[in-house]
Amino acid sequence: MRGAECALGIRSPGRAPHEDPGLGRGGGFLKPVFVFGATGYVGGELLRLLALHPEFELAGAVSGSQAGKPVASVFPHLLTAYGSTCFVGAEEGLRAVGEGSESFVFLALPHGESARVAREILAMGKNIHLVDLSADFRFQEAVQYEKMHGHPHPTPELLGQFVFGHPELLPEVKTGPVAHPGCFTTSVTLAVAPLLAAGAVGPNVRVSAVTGSTGSGREPKAATHHPDRHGNVRAYNPLRHRHADEMSALLGRVAGAEIDVRFVPHSGNFARGILSTIFLDAQTSASEEELIQMVNEMYAPRGGFVTASAAMPSVKDVVGTNLVRVGVVREGDQIVLTSALDNLTKGASGGAMQWMNRLAGLDDATGLKSPGWGWN
Repeated sequence: MRGAECALGIRSPGRAPHEDPGLGRGGGFLKPVFVFGATGYVGGELLRLLALHPEFELAGAVSGSQAGKPVASVFPHLLTAYGSTCFVGAEEGLRAVGEGSESFVFLALPHGESARVAREILAMGKNIHLVDLSADFRFQEAVQYEKMHGHPHPTPELLGQFVFGHPELLPEVKTGPVAHPGCFTTSVTLAVAPLLAAGAVGPNVRVSAVTGSTGSGREPKAATHHPDRHGNVRAYNPLRHRHADEMSALLGRVAGAEIDVRFVPHSGNFARGILSTIFLDAQTSASEEELIQMVNEMYAPRGGFVTASAAMPSVKDVVGTNLVRVGVVREGDQIVLTSALDNLTKGASGGAMQWMNRLAGLDDATGLKSPGWGWN
């Protein structure tokens, strides 16, 4: 719903908004989308992408803490897109999802909370398409969740229902529910996968990556306090970050063998973006040009969001886009990839939007080809 009075809260799914006929570019009604956890950074990015989408329409921006307040009071940059549209509470959002004949739901909630809301939604038995951006359904074994989070999984009965992975690496999957991988995982996995698939590199993957402060979420923390983070870079959770397990699982699926990932993340002094430097052992005589071709040939027919070249990418190349830019260099038996993406877009909301496009029967790239910002 865009620009409607705040009191309306949610429009009825499947019904056009008051301001326009509600028709998509194909002539059909816009598809109703609900965002749970809409006040976080990932939720806000989903709202931005929905405002640009030709076939989806925001049916409910769901927030437990900001219900009844305008979207623009939390995200002033979205004022022109949503006017006085307001957040709605969880109960109202769940009721609206259940009342629709077909609903599209993003879960951008904290780990644990996402699983509980997913259980309620999936129990409705409706024609509901769901993409989860938390870590709750990225592994099918409850023991892996408990290992990472230190407590039992809240809904272990749902683990086997979710598809975990990137749309580019699962082109045959057309239905959900879907668990989208983490932002670091996306930066590394999409860069390395084509070389592993071609047998061009060995099973040892060594990664040093730096992320912007939005990767820590909206809630203030000591480590993300501006005076501490500004003008500073530091490593955190070296060799113990939970995304390493995600990388190993997804790359192992590509290679058909166990992949050993050693990962050291860093906190950067910028807001958006991830730059990963990845060290690989060559198992081929392929030149840099041939390695670049391996990456581009895999992804060109799969949305074209991942591209490789001999030029080393920067964060500013990709901020605000759904792109992954990969730089490739080879010296003897060592291959180094640098991978840049926007952690909020391709690393989270944009990748999830690719999945939702597919679940809706649309091309993966629908609504995701806007140019980047250039400066941020």
